[in-house]
Amino acid sequence: MMKNGRIERRDTDITWQIEDGTLTFTGHGRVAGGGFSDETDVTRVVLGEGVEAGYMAFWKMSSLREVVFAADTKEIGELAFAWSGLREITIPPGVTELAAETFRYSRLERVTLHGGLKKIGDKVFEGCTSLREIELPEGLERIGYGAFRKTGLTAVNLPSTLRYLDNAAFTDLASLTIGANTTYSVIDGMLCNASGSELYDAQLVQRREEYVVPDSVIKIGSYAFSSMGNIRVRMHEGVRWLENYAFAECNLGDIVFSPALTRLSQGSFFRCWGREKLELRSPTVMVLMKEACREFRDLREVVLVSDEAVCIDEEAFAACPDLMRVELRAPTVRIELRAFGECPKLERVDIEADKLEIGKYAFVKCPSLRQARIVSETQTVAASAFAKKVQIENP
Repeated sequence: MMKNGRIERRDTDITWQIEDGTLTFTGHGRVAGGGFSDETDVTRVVLGEGVEAGYMAFWKMSSLREVVFAADTKEIGELAFAWSGLREITIPPGVTELAAETFRYSRLERVTLHGGLKKIGDKVFEGCTSLREIELPEGLERIGYGAFRKTGLTAVNLPSTLRYLDNAAFTDLASLTIGANTTYSVIDGMLCNASGSELYDAQLVQRREEYVVPDSVIKIGSYAFSSMGNIRVRMHEGVRWLENYAFAECNLGDIVFSPALTRLSQGSFFRCWGREKLELRSPTVMVLMKEACREFRDLREVVLVSDEAVCIDEEAFAACPDLMRVELRAPTVRIELRAFGECPKLERVDIEADKLEIGKYAFVKCPSLRQARIVSETQTVAASAFAKKVQIENP
């Protein structure tokens, strides 16, 4: 039985026809919107000259096995073939970028990429568990977040042209190699910059019992260990900087921190657990940025000591349900808006500083806090920093 129809809208005039399991498009414009997901007898799609697969064009077409693109194809839209039954694909040479989630959770087994492809967007092949191998072409420059996460890939070689690899681009690889790439290095299965001074991602290869941060690393990058749950990590003394959400949502009970840590960026320990005391001592300026330790469960005591300054940004320790004691000592201490807000068990605050600044609502909604000991020569404390019931000791 033959079916046919027409798609008309601005910049689009397309005629389609279904016959013998083949869905054929002619005209010009983009097929979009997922209107063919109920066509369960279609196994093959043919896009004529001037017709492109747009946003959600063929998503959830479980019977689809093959797509024939027009030679002049330049774009494939977001989610175009997501959750489809597509088994094999050859990306047309005119396509320079694969949009986000294009083939997400499809049944792809074979993918052919060409040298003109510059970017693979976020989650393009995520969940393609039948995809067991792929050759990334020379010319490829960017791979987005989660692009190949949860696939069947076991080994990947990065092309020399790759300049940006986002977090969790790959997971559970047995092997990651870089060939002639000069942007990255791989040290003990962990992706680093070329010099090895920054650890970008520890989650690309198969999970191990213990992660030992390479001796060359001084900075751990954004999301490098995030959401890994119960892990064992050993840092050497040279690690100074944790980037955004580096260890977010991890059990920190079996992590050996570097004593040289001076910067916790946004969310470095966000929603972590398993550690009762966080003690950092530094000869230089120490900075804990926004939400650095927000919602840190099990944390009862915070001790931050610096020979220069301690700077605690907005909501750095907010909503820590078990925090009871805070000790801060440095020539300069700065505590920003709601830095320790909503810590219901916080009982004691001890601060020693030559110069002290405490911002608005720094200790707001801390019902157990009755006493704060402040030793400071010069201080600027916002009227709302503490609740009125809190007694301030100034020895």
